[in-house]
Amino acid sequence: MLEPGVLFADRYEVRSVLGQSPLSTVYKARDARLDQWVALKILNRDFQRKNQESSIRFRRDAGLLGELRHANVARLLDLGESDGAVFVAQEYFEGGLLRNWVRRRAGRPGAIPCILEILCQIADGLEGAHARGLLHRDIRTSNVLLVDPTAKPEEEPARGIQVCVRILDFGLARLVDYARFLTRGRGSRSGEA
Repeated sequence: MLEPGVLFADRYEVRSVLGQSPLSTVYKARDARLDQWVALKILNRDFQRKNQESSIRFRRDAGLLGELRHANVARLLDLGESDGAVFVAQEYFEGGLLRNWVRRRAGRPGAIPCILEILCQIADGLEGAHARGLLHRDIRTSNVLLVDPTAKPEEEPARGIQVCVRILDFGLARLVDYARFLTRGRGSRSGEA
């Protein structure tokens, strides 16, 4: 784990840990080149050693995400390797996970219009990814960030509800072969698309 103040890859000044999993650690970091905050995701070295094929796939799929530009998907800013550690840097947003919002607000009066807006924005983001041939494969409430729209007024949702959705963690994304997908139907017994 990197300590606050560490300069990673001669570019990212680590400030704090945002999250951790067996696969990776995500840090809030300052990008010295772009002069902006980023979410810096670094694959755990033990995972990389034990799962070299997964590490290669992670790089390939992150590269695909770099081509995606959509208002409801956190944009990939950088992909690389430093001292043997594979990393990605994505846009950083202040906000909270949909998972936490659901726990606090989902059953309260007036939540239905907001829930519908959130679902529409998630669908818009996934549609944008699918249009590029990219399948998320792990969409869940902990991979959706609710952003304060006052932070970037130009990105307020068109439907008028004061919430902006950003889909995170395309780490399990997959490039879909739509011809194969369409000939096999909308799914298969093996769970593949």
